[in-house]
Amino acid sequence: MLNALEFPKTATTQSEQLSETAAHGQGKSESSPAMICDLAEAQAFVGDIRKPHVPIISAFGGGRLHVCWLTGSCDLDRAASENADALFRSIRTMDSKHAKDTLEEWDDLTFQFGPWAFLYADKDRIVGFATTPMEAERLATQFGKTYFKPPAPSAGTFYLIEQGGFGLRCQSVTLSPATILNPETFNLHYGRGSGGAEL
Repeated sequence: MLNALEFPKTATTQSEQLSETAAHGQGKSESSPAMICDLAEAQAFVGDIRKPHVPIISAFGGGRLHVCWLTGSCDLDRAASENADALFRSIRTMDSKHAKDTLEEWDDLTFQFGPWAFLYADKDRIVGFATTPMEAERLATQFGKTYFKPPAPSAGTFYLIEQGGFGLRCQSVTLSPATILNPETFNLHYGRGSGGAEL
């Protein structure tokens, strides 16, 4: 479980530094221009790198914002239960009681650990938001160390080419250990001497 007390300390320090900077005439002055953030087209629960979702836009506005993005399989159930006090936004999917297999899943979790310390997590990524690149990286990596699942054993990987919003990219597909052929099966499918004996 993350120590929620660690996050507000950093945010409080940053807030104090900003207040001191403003007091010394290096920050915002009374004549600085105001910025209005249009939330009309922002997503409520999930954003992307170029267009953060509503909680992030609301908190950071036109101020400093840095993002650190980590990919991997995340244990959302444990993350939600161990950080319930910091859970700011979430989606919970549940099947009806009449379904054969009841499914309960968390998705699109947003945590707030301080005024400018946010973290977003879904099944495949963790994204830290902060006022400095180092703090965003620290948020994401600390959360990742705690809640990333160890990679499942696999028999290899192949890649699919897909068209996305930012152009072409490769998506990896992991094969399960059940797809590994033993030497006898390998020779049956590919013939003797084709390499199955070396497996």
